[in-house]
Amino acid sequence: MKLNSNQSIQPIITLKRYYYYILAVIILIIPINVAADSSMQIVATTKGYNWQKMIDKHFVVAFTEKDEKIARTTLSIVDNFRSQISLHIGGYTSNSPVSIIIAPSRQVFENLSGITEEWAVGMAEKTNRIVILSPRRFGSKSEIERLLRHEYTHILLHRAAKGHFLPRWLNEGLAMHYESDVWRIPDDIRLTKAFFTHSLLPLDLLSWYFPSNREKAALAYSQSLDVVTYIIEEYG
Repeated sequence: MKLNSNQSIQPIITLKRYYYYILAVIILIIPINVAADSSMQIVATTKGYNWQKMIDKHFVVAFTEKDEKIARTTLSIVDNFRSQISLHIGGYTSNSPVSIIIAPSRQVFENLSGITEEWAVGMAEKTNRIVILSPRRFGSKSEIERLLRHEYTHILLHRAAKGHFLPRWLNEGLAMHYESDVWRIPDDIRLTKAFFTHSLLPLDLLSWYFPSNREKAALAYSQSLDVVTYIIEEYG
């Protein structure tokens, strides 16, 4: 049977319509998946936990049920610190929101951060994500302020560097400088002991990585803070 012009054209038009409908759906879905990527990563990596979120203009805090109070404290701390640190590292606090994930256990922290050292309790991932171990797991809840200030400083330094190399000792030294104003007696003792035992770590080595050994890592942090403090006091 011979088809007339209307019969042959109609199926083509119908197929084109379906094609455009499918294309439109794909375009609409892709941004949603990208925006939800961080949340989906948490769910995929930490099955068995009921994750919740607290969101404001600058931060997204992800947490499990037992850490709801800690999450509220977290949001308050980082919001206050953001306004303070902007006076020193201005112009980089207004970028895209930072995600803060409060890991409910050591295993979840390791899965999300990729850090396996037993002494580690926080990690800043480049410019937009922080993972911390819940203070319920590593000590006093008062430690959360020091930890959050430290990790958020890393985020701002990464943004300020704009992809340029940032020596590890400078990165960690500045983070320690801004995390607390308290006099650090343990750091002074550690540095004094290392000086007299000729066990100070070479600064050029600390430009690239820190030791995984707990005691040597602590010395690396102390040395970094000491050098940064000297630079700030001498040159502002």
